[in-house]
Amino acid sequence: MGRACVSSTALSVFSISIWLLSCNAVLPDLELEPRSTEVDTSIDKVVPTDSFENATDSASTTETSTDSDTLLDTSPGSDSSLDTGTVSANNGYQCSEDSDCLSGHCSNNVCCAAGMCCNPSFPCAKHLLCNYTSFTCAESCALSAGSDIDGLCVDGFHCDAGACIVDLQSGQCDENSDCMSGECVSEACCEHAGLCCASNDDCPELFAGCATDNSRTCVYTLVQLPATGQKECWNVANEVVDCSVISSNQDLFGQTGHYAQGDKQFTLSGNVITDTVTGLVWMSTPSLPMDYDGAQMWCQQQQVDGRVNWRLPTRTELLSLQNYSPAAAGGVSDMFAIPDNTEVFWSSTPLAGDFTATVWVINFSDGTVTRLSRDAMTPAALCVTEELK
Repeated sequence: MGRACVSSTALSVFSISIWLLSCNAVLPDLELEPRSTEVDTSIDKVVPTDSFENATDSASTTETSTDSDTLLDTSPGSDSSLDTGTVSANNGYQCSEDSDCLSGHCSNNVCCAAGMCCNPSFPCAKHLLCNYTSFTCAESCALSAGSDIDGLCVDGFHCDAGACIVDLQSGQCDENSDCMSGECVSEACCEHAGLCCASNDDCPELFAGCATDNSRTCVYTLVQLPATGQKECWNVANEVVDCSVISSNQDLFGQTGHYAQGDKQFTLSGNVITDTVTGLVWMSTPSLPMDYDGAQMWCQQQQVDGRVNWRLPTRTELLSLQNYSPAAAGGVSDMFAIPDNTEVFWSSTPLAGDFTATVWVINFSDGTVTRLSRDAMTPAALCVTEELK
């Protein structure tokens, strides 16, 4: 053992430096463990199970990995690097034979535990999706007979009877997943969700009808609607005022009454009223209140002033009669012979989706649009036609 080192608080800085040098000279040598060059070949530690990208990062940070030990190594028979248990020998990495993989299973030039292996560079056959957790392909896209899983197919394909089939832009279909748009109507794919059709009757209001080409899509048209009739304005106290008292630099400017608009224009001839703006022809007298099916039948049975083919109006057509001016008594033109106790009227427009048992109705007394069950007895029918006399 070397001589003892003596310290003193009275030592100068120079003396302390000399003392430290002399102490280090006599301390025994410390034997440090050399850095291990072995690579832990445990799959749990080397290949993360959450994503393929993490496995790539793990490979890039392992000191023993080389440029040839990557997912894109295509050199056959590179046993010197692959058989030593490096990172590239684990699942998801490229191989050329079973012995290259820790699992002892190599298919599609990729290591995995069993089955058909895959990675981004070596996708699955038959357009099946690669599972980047197990790096394996499913044998089919159906878990069992009749249980097709579209999510097991790559983008642009859907599952049909256990096989991945390309999505259709147009043509025959039997389910929404067949179509690129996700819309299959009347066994035909169409281009735009919600606007598919097989006939003109399938198209919503404000559309001219169903396209005759393979798109099977409702063709849009601009329907000219009459003015709302609202020429007054409201102030902050919710009082009806002349619109001229609210100038363009005030917060409440921009109400309907601030903009020039024409008047609703109707002509009465016998028992029918013609709207000269929309071209629609209306019966001047409505039915008694009745349920929806009764209202439809009532209109179809009418012959008024030599006109036939009467029907219930759509919601938009019915709203074209509504006058939103507070001064308008009854909400519609006084040309119509509407009884005082009749305010709500059926439209022919059902709710969207699966709510077809409920129909939109209009209350002419206040202009509200609401919905009622088809068996409601409150609304009446005000029939319309486009037929010329």
